[in-house]
Amino acid sequence: MRLQRLSPKIQHYHFASCSSTQDEARRLIAKSSEWFMCTAESQTHGRGRQGRSWSHAQGNLAVTFAMNIEASEAVRFLLGFAVSLHRWVAQRTSKSVYIKWPNDIIVEGKKLSGMLGEYDHQLGWFLLGLGLNTINSPTLEDDRNLSISLKDLSIPDQEISSLLYIMQDWLRGMLHGPSLEECAKHAQERGFPLNSVMDVVTGDKRLHG
Repeated sequence: MRLQRLSPKIQHYHFASCSSTQDEARRLIAKSSEWFMCTAESQTHGRGRQGRSWSHAQGNLAVTFAMNIEASEAVRFLLGFAVSLHRWVAQRTSKSVYIKWPNDIIVEGKKLSGMLGEYDHQLGWFLLGLGLNTINSPTLEDDRNLSISLKDLSIPDQEISSLLYIMQDWLRGMLHGPSLEECAKHAQERGFPLNSVMDVVTGDKRLHG
């Protein structure tokens, strides 16, 4: 199963391998005037929030959406996208699906996806990066298996392969979509409920409670 590469809606740049889709998108915005996206089969230096590395297993989705929007809109787009992805997953599984504030999707305590938002104030572009475990669940370097994939959730290949089209619709809808306050409210409602038991990993430390 392969994610569909062609898109009739926005320009799509696909790389067999790159340092990260965020890096490639940043390189391309200088010569772009309309929204575009970058995807990659593999990333050598994929990254998440606060400089953390992102483990990208072959076959999973690595994508960056590049949008020339106002800086004040960036957080709204990021939260709105997280809420849309949460809703899409939750409608297709009976397992517990939560948003780990502000932008990770967690299923049954395991990470399904992570997002990274970066705004280029000089050029006026917002880069929304997504790493989504579609068919593989990466095992971390210390053998902690804290990830899960869409395939693990028995979501049909056909639905997974159409995600790039659907995600573009989500982002287009944000142009006239809910306010930042509404997006934040929806994200909080879909976050971990009070008194949840959680594992928190920071570096080489793991806390349970």
